[in-house]
Formats: sequence, structure tokens, C-alpha cells
Amino acid sequence: MDDLVVRTDRGRVRGRDGVFKGIPFAAPPAGELRFRDPVPAEPWNGVRDALEFGPAVPQPSPAPGVPSCFDPARGDDWLTLNVWSPDPGPGARLPVMVWIHGGGWRIGWPGMPQYDGATLAAHGVVLVTVAYRLGEEGFRGANRGLRDQLAALEWVHRNIAAFGGDPGAVTVFGQSAGAASAVFLAAYPGAKGLVRRVIAQSIPNGYATGPAEEPMPLIDGDLVPAPPWELAIGVDLLAGVSHREWRTMGPVPDVDHPDLARYKAKYPDNPEEELMSDFVFRRPTVRTVERNGGWLYDFAWRGGGHGSEVPFVFGNGDNRFAARHVGVPPSPEFAPLSAAIRASWTGFAATGDPGWPRYRMESAGPVRRWDVEPAEVRNPFVSW
Repeated sequence: MDDLVVRTDRGRVRGRDGVFKGIPFAAPPAGELRFRDPVPAEPWNGVRDALEFGPAVPQPSPAPGVPSCFDPARGDDWLTLNVWSPDPGPGARLPVMVWIHGGGWRIGWPGMPQYDGATLAAHGVVLVTVAYRLGEEGFRGANRGLRDQLAALEWVHRNIAAFGGDPGAVTVFGQSAGAASAVFLAAYPGAKGLVRRVIAQSIPNGYATGPAEEPMPLIDGDLVPAPPWELAIGVDLLAGVSHREWRTMGPVPDVDHPDLARYKAKYPDNPEEELMSDFVFRRPTVRTVERNGGWLYDFAWRGGGHGSEVPFVFGNGDNRFAARHVGVPPSPEFAPLSAAIRASWTGFAATGDPGWPRYRMESAGPVRRWDVEPAEVRNPFVSW
């Protein structure tokens, strides 16, 4: 294994085999800095080892019987990022892809194995994964978690050239909460010049309009002036959904809601999960593409499900998260479909072209359907 030292604007870091983990992009948000916007990390002397992921931010268990990845014993240096570079060092000027994880703005950590960036970076991009505050710490009454993401993008702009990246060719991509975050950041005037392209995987519905609501992005007239589908982002956009998003998300809430009754009357042969897939993910995603122009996809392999495309995007099929989507061991169909999706995502990051024509609202297509045999189809969402 080869160690490599890279100089950042706060100090030198030591990585291994082109991978640098746990680099602080902001000071620990503790003590007087808790519930405040992020501030720059303190400079350090000597060489800081960047060989382990930083600690996860405070968060609950993702499901009964599943432990939280938050470990208070690891400290509060939560605001860190990780870099995978196939050609670290100034001069390479490779496209940069910055990943913002999903989790409903409540759970998640870039150190999860499904987000390992080695396979994706091997396509000739510098990959960055970012931690940000969640839940009460990040979104109660203000958009501190989004401010963390913005601070990470500012760090990338200042420092990524030293890792072989091009600061003028940054694609922000994310899934679910991360997809909405990517749109918010691209649309924010204060991020001008930090984002060139966006890949938004399953943009969700549901944003807070007052500080007393559940911790989630607050429409504040500044960083979040409106929901994603009402924003003009001014950069290249690739977006899409998994075909049956709600299939993996549990029962339909509020089954007596009048909107559900109207939907069932209009589409009597469609299950209630279709309504939830439409309302929570498809409609926000398609409307965002219609508002801004761009490319649209539908991940339909084995019916899809919320998050099903993530193992394919990263090329990581051998972990607990991927197992529920691709099987154990991964299906033989996983490797070729993952390779095709990775080539499309990284091609878009490099050139702005994912490999199929732009979506045209007047013709309701084309939509790239990702399946065993990828194809271009008309908008496949029945209630559109």
C-alpha cells in the first residue's frame, strides 16, 4: 500500500492508495458552535492521517433491531469528507463527483459500505462523499445541514485540485434527501461557480414551512426559497426515480385521505403504492426536470424500490444494504447493469451527456429505462 501526503488549505493529510478519509471541512459543531452554521476547521501542524472515516453525526436507529451508526465515544468531529482519486496530485484535472447521502435528513453516514467510492472513481473521476448534520442538530428551525453541505462544496472548490480534481467540473449527486439537497445547492446564488451539474436520484416531496415542524429543510427564503421543482438551477440536470419507489417503504399512511380515494377512483387497477410513489417521488422528480430541462430515467430492474439504484451507481453489491436489493450473492445481472449505469453517471459528470436524448415535455420522453436491457421509452408513470 502506498501512502500519499496532500496539502490542503488547513494542513497536510496522509491518504493511502488514492483514498483520503475523515478530512475535516468545518470545525466540530459542539459547545458554542452547536446549532450554529458551520465555521472553518482550525489549521493543524504536521501531517494528519486520513485513513479512517470520521464519526457519524447523532442519529437514531434506522429500524427496530438495527443499531445506529452514531457512536458518541468517537467524539464530535462530525463534519468530514472523504476523497477517492485515481490520479491524486495537481495537474490531473479530473471531473469531480460529490455525493450527498439520503436518509430523510434523519439518518445516514458516508462511511457506510454502500458508499465506498473505489469502483466509481475507477471510471476516471474524483469522488467525494460528505457528512452533514441531521435531524434536530441539522434541521430543527434552520437549514444547518444544508449549510454543512455548502461548506463542503466550498472546501472542494478550494482544495480538490490538489487531489487531481477540476474545481470547475463538479457534479453534485445524491439520492432522496441527497437529491433534493443537490437541487437546493445548485439553485442557491451563494453556490454559484461551485456546481456545474446535478444528478438527482428520487427527489422527495415534503418540506417544512415553519420552525415547529419536523426536522427537515425549512423554506426560509434564502438557501431554500421553494420546493425543488419550483427552482431554476441553471446547470445540467439528470434526474430519475426507481419504478416502484414505495414498494420498499411500508404501508400507505392515511388510507382514508380524500386524495387517495380520488386516485383509486381514477385508477382502480393500480395499487395504493402507486399513489405514494407518484406523490412522494415521481411527481417532484419529473416536475423538476420539466422546470429545468435535462435527462430523465426510470430504474425498473426487478420493479425497483426506494434506493434500489444506489448499489448499481457505486458498483457495490456485496454489503447488507445492497443485499435487500440485489440478492446474496448479487444477481448475475448486477455487474453489467451497474457498469452501464456507472458509465452513464460518470460520462454525464465529464461531458454533460449521459448517453440518451434530453427529456421533452411535449412528447413525454424519452425516458431511459434501466433494466436488463436498457431502453428509451415514453414517460412510464401511469398517472401523469
